[in-house]
Amino acid sequence: MHYSLSFSLCLASIAGLAVLTDASPLEKRYTSPTTPFDGCLYRVPKVGNFTSHVAVSSWKTLPSTLKATDRNGGPYGVHWMPSLVGVDSTDGSLTLTVPGGQQSCTEANPCGSAQITTAANDVMYGSMRTVARTPNVWGTVSAFFMYSDDNNESDIEIQTGDPTHAHWTNQDWYGSNGLTNASVVANTSAAYHEYRIDWVPGRTDYYVDGKLLQSYTKFVPRTAGAWMWNSWTNNGSWTLGPPTKDAVLHIKSIDVYFNRTSITGCGSA
Repeated sequence: MHYSLSFSLCLASIAGLAVLTDASPLEKRYTSPTTPFDGCLYRVPKVGNFTSHVAVSSWKTLPSTLKATDRNGGPYGVHWMPSLVGVDSTDGSLTLTVPGGQQSCTEANPCGSAQITTAANDVMYGSMRTVARTPNVWGTVSAFFMYSDDNNESDIEIQTGDPTHAHWTNQDWYGSNGLTNASVVANTSAAYHEYRIDWVPGRTDYYVDGKLLQSYTKFVPRTAGAWMWNSWTNNGSWTLGPPTKDAVLHIKSIDVYFNRTSITGCGSA
């Protein structure tokens, strides 16, 4: 291990997830409409109809529909570690932790970060909602996004050094310059908020707390992939890391509707 874990991570384990005990009280901010199920399809109002649904608000263990990433690489200098995915004993939220005190992040000596994804990697279109509170520690990025490859990706990203801006990006199909913009939002580290991406043919819409803040019709992902959630750091100018102390992304709930290329009729996640 190339860094020493701080006290908040030297904890017991419950159902395979490390337990944190220092979170502030939960704020509920559910703002997206309820989606009916007709026995075959989830009909998301004003978005579309989807065959699959993953909804998690109890984090005693990761359900089979989600998985923790376990590998080095992507972005440069990052080691995705399942041991950094845990649960907070105070409010029950899922925790994605970047440990503090890590040294310079390199390919040979990468920095520990945390990520979960849908187990399904053939997702094609959907509506992803995440209720989360970002860290208040400089040096990491919190992200909620759809990823197929580096040219088919739609992101919500928040730099923890700038928690009053959310960044919306559709990566360039041709590997040049992505389509990106930012909106001023309420302090993302001070309370729980809902972050949402609607990905449909020819358009991606980005919301915070039910308010549409950005819509793109250019570089909309065209190939199937997975929904992802992460908290990460490296030496780059984007993360401004690594952090000096533990940076913990808290996820209260995930609620995502989507189609899969392997399911053509009624199905499940």
